[in-house]
Amino acid sequence: MLAFDFDGVIADGVDECLLVSWIARHDLGLDAFSPGGLDSVPNSFRDEFSRLRRFVRHDGHFLVPFIGDTKDIDDAIAFGQRYDSIPESEREGFREKFVAIRTAARKADEGYWFSLHRTFPEVVRTIALLRGDIQIVSGKDGLSIIEILRNQDIHVDDAAVFGRLTSKRGVLTELLEVARGRGEELVFVDDNLANVIEAIQLGARGLWATWGHHSDDDVIRAKRENVPIVTLESIGSLLGELTHGVHGMRFLHTMIRVSDIEDSLAFYCEALGLVEVRRTESQAGKFTLIFLAAPGDTDAAYERAPLLELTYNWEPEVYTGGRNFGHVAFEVPDIYVRCQSLLDHGVEIRRPPRDGKMAFVRSPDGISIELLQAGAPLPPAEPWQSMPNSGTW
Repeated sequence: MLAFDFDGVIADGVDECLLVSWIARHDLGLDAFSPGGLDSVPNSFRDEFSRLRRFVRHDGHFLVPFIGDTKDIDDAIAFGQRYDSIPESEREGFREKFVAIRTAARKADEGYWFSLHRTFPEVVRTIALLRGDIQIVSGKDGLSIIEILRNQDIHVDDAAVFGRLTSKRGVLTELLEVARGRGEELVFVDDNLANVIEAIQLGARGLWATWGHHSDDDVIRAKRENVPIVTLESIGSLLGELTHGVHGMRFLHTMIRVSDIEDSLAFYCEALGLVEVRRTESQAGKFTLIFLAAPGDTDAAYERAPLLELTYNWEPEVYTGGRNFGHVAFEVPDIYVRCQSLLDHGVEIRRPPRDGKMAFVRSPDGISIELLQAGAPLPPAEPWQSMPNSGTW
């Protein structure tokens, strides 16, 4: 199970937070939510607001930069103490105004509101491609998170968005229990180092996002406490590896054999509405492979999932007994481990993974299942290298 913070990890909305806070603190009208309103904020305050952003864990914390001189605040403890020194009624009043103004501003000028949130393409693309069990755990309100994600064409279940949290401990504890109940681990990504350390202490796999808001002291502490660090350049490959470890396998495609390419494409593409995304031909094997995707899946086509594979054999063949339905393919993190597990369950390996890359088995009803090694083939190993084929697959 994957869980992400929002502000600072998926998007940077510091200017939106600054402007909403400024309007709330000074009881300005909604007309101040504009480029001119943002430009009217003094640069000195804007700089101090941005500097303190790394200590913010919920929307009430945006009140701190308005309370006296904050130059002496240089760590999370001092920041928390300054916030706690503010009367509770003032803190709660600010939070109510903040949310009310954000909600009204989003409705009044959605385009400008969206423009104040700079999303990180590497993270957005990773979330879209993983198609996993994604949870959002954030101090930002849930409706704003949902709207920003939908604007990026990412649809997350509303129940998977946990917003306006003053502490993430409770939600992370609940998610950790759910993940363990599934036999999975919880992977949590946040740019707030304290949140990541807390998640690790709870038993989750915490990853500190270094492209968010942090200080040099955070870097020193992360290295001292051996906190795993993730960068924008590494997030895609790292989470891909972790997802393989969490979920064990990934659905790739379903293959069916066809007797006529033109007739088949007329049905699947012209009539059914699928889109051809890739085609390969093998002179040696005398076959053509055509991969089709549903229109909504074309962006993920280069990840080879989820696709329909049409196999056209150049030598004529009459398909009977279901041979026209070829196989279902799955990618696995270790093909040798998976095949051994199948053997342990009494399943016959029809085509052993002699090449460290591919194997075939059959279901009790005779459906062919292809297993493909993720990434590069594994080095040849016994007993697979010497194991003969068995029957058909």
